[in-house]
Amino acid sequence: MDTYASWSIVFQAVTATAIILAAWQVTYHARQMHRDLEMEYVKQYWDIVKSSSNKWRASHFLEEPDSEADARAIVDYLQLCEDELELRRNARVTDSTWALWAAAIASVMNMPHFRQALLDTPDEMYVELRTMLTSQQPKTYDPLKRSLIWRRLHGL
Repeated sequence: MDTYASWSIVFQAVTATAIILAAWQVTYHARQMHRDLEMEYVKQYWDIVKSSSNKWRASHFLEEPDSEADARAIVDYLQLCEDELELRRNARVTDSTWALWAAAIASVMNMPHFRQALLDTPDEMYVELRTMLTSQQPKTYDPLKRSLIWRRLHGL
């Protein structure tokens, strides 16, 4: 093998490595952007919880809502869930985060006051949330209908 062929192999290996590292970097960056967005929604969740009364929080949200702030927290939570479902459907929430959020949404929506608040709204509101709750397995429901390979390539 001559020197030219040896250098050609080295350059091809370096180029292939650079391409792989660039692809990994793009995927990592996409995943980090998803995480940043997810943290904003986690913050919104805690803001909603903090806006409710201490008495209602102490009951783990099982007693009758104690104040106007508690009733507002329920409505805010319904909207937050709808937004999270739409984000997932549009590939903006990672698989690992969605697994946690789906289980949490399904659990909270089994609580009587939250379920009743949803039932009291017009059918055209919270469409994604209603679809999730009427699915066979709400705790594992996923509105994102993409393959695992597609999701991995998009940092999910």
